[in-house]
Amino acid sequence: CKGGLISFTKSLARELARKNVLCNAVCPGPTNTPLLQGCIDDPLTSEAIKSLSIPLGRRGEPEDIANSVWFLSGEQANWIHGSILYVDGGNDAEIRPDRY
Repeated sequence: CKGGLISFTKSLARELARKNVLCNAVCPGPTNTPLLQGCIDDPLTSEAIKSLSIPLGRRGEPEDIANSVWFLSGEQANWIHGSILYVDGGNDAEIRPDRY
């Protein structure tokens, strides 16, 4: 997830809290979409995408992202505010020395 999006989400959350407007961000990981399929077909990016080591062992499906957004928009999430939800199969939690 981009730093600007995270900062913007937290800033909006602080600003809109007094108006009782919840603000969160969903940061999806590699998801099986036509865009990703097009990248896999491109020889320049296919190896990078294929080499992604996702801890849950699969790329996400659009439904995985939609279910997360659905949850955040429901009553069960009425106390979640200013949060960043990584929906990426554990990709963000993985410690990779080359990333830092």
